[in-house]
Amino acid sequence: MPSMTAMIVAQAATTTSTASLPAIPIGEHWLQTGHGLLAINWDTIILTWLIIAIIVIPVLVVSRTFTTGVPRGVQNLYEFVVEFVSSQAEQSVGERATSVLSIAVTLFVFILLSNYLGLLPIPYFRSPTSDLNTTLAMGIFVFILVQWLAFRERGFVGQLKHLTQPYPPFILINIIDELSRPVTLSFRLFGNIVAGEIMIVILQALLYHAPIFLLLPMPIWLGFSFFVGLIQAFIFMMLSLAYIGLATEHAEMSHNHADRGAEEEHA
Repeated sequence: MPSMTAMIVAQAATTTSTASLPAIPIGEHWLQTGHGLLAINWDTIILTWLIIAIIVIPVLVVSRTFTTGVPRGVQNLYEFVVEFVSSQAEQSVGERATSVLSIAVTLFVFILLSNYLGLLPIPYFRSPTSDLNTTLAMGIFVFILVQWLAFRERGFVGQLKHLTQPYPPFILINIIDELSRPVTLSFRLFGNIVAGEIMIVILQALLYHAPIFLLLPMPIWLGFSFFVGLIQAFIFMMLSLAYIGLATEHAEMSHNHADRGAEEEHA
């Protein structure tokens, strides 16, 4: 067995090495009031409004100089994003793409910029999407939107019939599936963004005493984090469009059958 002196020396060495490392502020908020479920993360709210300003102000400025000809500069970027999202929306919801295009573009751009905000080397800057309150709020918003569209298109009785497909005993499974969607949407985005920020902080902590070695792994991981941020924004948008498409597909099928029946009667 090791001697008491050896144990004390080992413990002292561990304490000294631990104390020399920087703290890892994962999940902490630099501006928060309240406690528990009543806590308000003001830093997340401020950074969220910052993202909104970054989106809205350039749009208002550039919209005054929009041209119908060949787009240039920032207008070219905006049109590229809108056309990209529009093509994805058409594949998911078909003819209804125009009605949900603004929501899809807003979700994609907001999540993308929020993911990238935490990668900037600026003190107190962190991704709003690394706060579960933000991602859960967006997941609940998509859930409410999907349910409203489903009840509007199918009606109350039609939606109840849809939940009993393919057999009435499946209603409980279908309800659980509907309720789980905002949870999976929010936790997937939250987990991936937090994991990226944790890895960056871990790399900084491991190489705290030799920062020159950060020149190799840090740019690689930042590049990977930029890719993950783009993919997560795309996945959230596509899943939201898919849920909207599922909520309205039966209504579209019934309308198509009715149109075909009318055409056959006239024929």
